Amino acid sequence: MFSRARDLMKPPITTSLDTSLHDVASQMETHRISTLPVVDEAGELAGVVTKTDLIHFGLARGGAWSSLPTRQAMNPAVITCEASTTLPEVARLMRDNSVHHVLVLEGRRLVGVISSLDLAEPMLKAYEVLRKSTSC
Repeated sequence: MFSRARDLMKPPITTSLDTSLHDVASQMETHRISTLPVVDEAGELAGVVTKTDLIHFGLARGGAWSSLPTRQAMNPAVITCEASTTLPEVARLMRDNSVHHVLVLEGRRLVGVISSLDLAEPMLKAYEVLRKSTSC
């Protein structure tokens, strides 16, 4: 059963600080994701950009935003956890910070991403175990 971030995380798909916002939006569409971690030249986590960030950024600037670099629209404040973090703690991080994704680090290296939807499977399994144990 899933118990730690490492058990549930998905490999990260990332973008760079200088990628155009048009390309970021295309990447999100191609991979069917709504959050894209941003890494710097050294490969270290620099921030995150979400579909919501793109919408707000685009609305605030009118039509001429898609050629701008990611660094201008990304959020440098990223919610992270270690690979050894328990899943209840990952869920608490999401709830307490009102986010749908937590980025998983080993040291300073980005190793995975967990979405709120990813948490649904272990929650359903736990519910089934509890339901069976109380119905006896």
